[in-house]
Amino acid sequence: MTNKNENSNADDEGELDPKKEEPRAIKIAKELQKEQRESEQLDVDPEQVLEEQEKRQPQSSGE
Repeated sequence: MTNKNENSNADDEGELDPKKEEPRAIKIAKELQKEQRESEQLDVDPEQVLEEQEKRQPQSSGE
């Protein structure tokens, strides 16, 4: 009988741990993605952004 209790406890613990860690992993991943996006935006030169916008504007105004 003690084996059944030990097994059920082990199962419960095994099920709870991944559930607790999964949201943490997702949260951390989202934070890392956010930081990467922010750093990428800082790395981009404003001149390059203006050039891309100018390339797009003639296409829409040319119609």
